[in-house]
Amino acid sequence: MPNSDLALDHVAALLLVGGRGMQLAEAYPDLPKPLIPIAGRPFLEWQVRWLVRSGIRNIVLVASYQSEAIEAWARRRQPVSGEKLHCYVEEEAMGTGGAVAQSLAAMPLLRDRPYTLIGNGDMLLLADLAAGLNRMESEKSLSGLLYAVPVADTSEGVHLDIQDGLITGMQDHREGIGIQNAGWYLMRTDWLSQSLPSKRCSLDGDVLRGALRHGAQLGVMTTNAPFIEITTPESIVWAEHFMKENKKVLKGTL
Repeated sequence: MPNSDLALDHVAALLLVGGRGMQLAEAYPDLPKPLIPIAGRPFLEWQVRWLVRSGIRNIVLVASYQSEAIEAWARRRQPVSGEKLHCYVEEEAMGTGGAVAQSLAAMPLLRDRPYTLIGNGDMLLLADLAAGLNRMESEKSLSGLLYAVPVADTSEGVHLDIQDGLITGMQDHREGIGIQNAGWYLMRTDWLSQSLPSKRCSLDGDVLRGALRHGAQLGVMTTNAPFIEITTPESIVWAEHFMKENKKVLKGTL
């Protein structure tokens, strides 16, 4: 389990909460996807509380679509003890890679820490975050690592090709059993700053795949930890069960 006694204050978390969520827009027209209520709390609240419990207290929300709602939620919520929550609103929607680039350029909080944990605002992975940091500390050749989960069918996500703990390729919508990107990335901040272009781009599709083609080493942390992604009305129902099933793991965040 995560341990806040480890050096996780060397990490700042960056949550990408600017996506519109087209499959959920009809059911929740007045809410950005991260604020959809799950088990009595916005999904984003669960993410923030899990990060703080894991030992990561410096958290930046990168907002775009319905950013006013994200900012209003951040102002009125009851903070978790020790957290430092900040909002950054994109000047222009620039894709996931562009969102990371803009926030790094604008937020000294991110630049001042050697590691940046990037998470998608619609995914929750209850993994041991400290284990990833320990690996990054011991393997200096890694530019970053991706958390991943084994699934029966990777056709709805990004399949990772892996050899000796390193990612060798990333494939969209590949059918069949495999290891799928779980939407959480632990990256060296200086590498991110040097590698992100100042234009619209995808973190997965452009930045990381381009880095692999140019010889960057990206590790993978494959885990069987509980994982949920909210993308459809059906997944909202499943997310309610997910929170109840993982009460023991989430103890302290309830």
